[in-house]
Amino acid sequence: MKKLTSLILALVLVHAFAVPAFAVAETATVTAAEGWTNATYDSETSILTDEDTGISFLATLNSKKTAYSLAYNGTTPITATRLVLPGTLNGKPISSIGSNICGNKADLVEVIISEGTTSISKPGFSSYSNLETAVLPSTCTTLGQEVFRYCGKLSSVNLPEGITKIDNLTFQNCYALQSITLPSTLTSFGTGAFNGAGLTEVTIPANVHSLGKECFKGNAHLEKFVCKGNITSISTDVFRTDYALKTVIFEGNTDAAPTLSASSYGSPFNATSGDLTVYYPASAEAAFTDPEFVAAATSVQHIRPLNVPFVTAGDVDTAFDAEAPETNEIVSWATITFPDYVAGYQYGIVAYEGEGDFDATTSGATLYRALGHKDGIFGVKLIGDLVTSAIRTRTYMFDGTNYTYGD
Repeated sequence: MKKLTSLILALVLVHAFAVPAFAVAETATVTAAEGWTNATYDSETSILTDEDTGISFLATLNSKKTAYSLAYNGTTPITATRLVLPGTLNGKPISSIGSNICGNKADLVEVIISEGTTSISKPGFSSYSNLETAVLPSTCTTLGQEVFRYCGKLSSVNLPEGITKIDNLTFQNCYALQSITLPSTLTSFGTGAFNGAGLTEVTIPANVHSLGKECFKGNAHLEKFVCKGNITSISTDVFRTDYALKTVIFEGNTDAAPTLSASSYGSPFNATSGDLTVYYPASAEAAFTDPEFVAAATSVQHIRPLNVPFVTAGDVDTAFDAEAPETNEIVSWATITFPDYVAGYQYGIVAYEGEGDFDATTSGATLYRALGHKDGIFGVKLIGDLVTSAIRTRTYMFDGTNYTYGD
């Protein structure tokens, strides 16, 4: 009995004074655009650390154990001005970047997100007041709402192929963002996607067929907006207070004009430059000149057909020599009718296609008649064989770069 008691006592003492085992961070295999060659990962606390810089994040494995999400470590704000976020951890992708990854919005100037990451969650880097550059990996296909909202100094960001939507307020008030290339995979814009940005020119890819509410509102320096695809609808206030906007081109609307939604402020074009021209393919003339569309497009000063190439650049230089209308002037012309937006007719031969010097009896010469201009649009009438005085019925318009035509 004494021996048994002694044994039990010994076991109790060993248990009472045993040193508990603590988890130790182990060496981790991390891939990144640069750095992260000396990383450790604590599986108990889920803390991933770059031992060379001391930067750490909370890296949580998902329930299926197929990918990690990266988040602020919860204790130590990151004050680095340049940050490289890893793309994989121990062979698994870091698929998601959480909100306010640094726990500090004041210092970061440049962020590079490595290959492997597929999404950045709402609100991402919102209100990072000094962020100027964001480099996204080719694997990134999803940007959450407000990801770069209020990043007033952001001037450079790439949008990888694969992104299908610019979500609500993603780039709101990115004042320094003057240009951006939208991926061909893009299909839609959320409310206010680029509201208050600094864009000067935008090209919308062919797979986009609608423009969401206020998505380009308040871009005070936006001058030109080109839609490559068939835009079926434009929501309220899309271009409101884009005071510099002078040109909107609907290249893909070959059959129909978009539906315009009005707000209490008026059409989507409300409060633009006061000299806004909407251009459309000639095949859609009936739709764009329909009184219903014209009435809905308030704040649009001109609605005109798109340019159609007619002559070479050399011919343009010859045909519109400023001195040419004063030479070879003739006084007899057939009566012809031009669109309402051509006015201030001037008379005279400005160029001709034929052999040798111009002569009133030159048979087969093709002549052009200058008709002056209005708002920078020049009118030209194509004249046929001079001997027969045949008048061709097609009218060509010149806007300083290319010709457009209309019967």
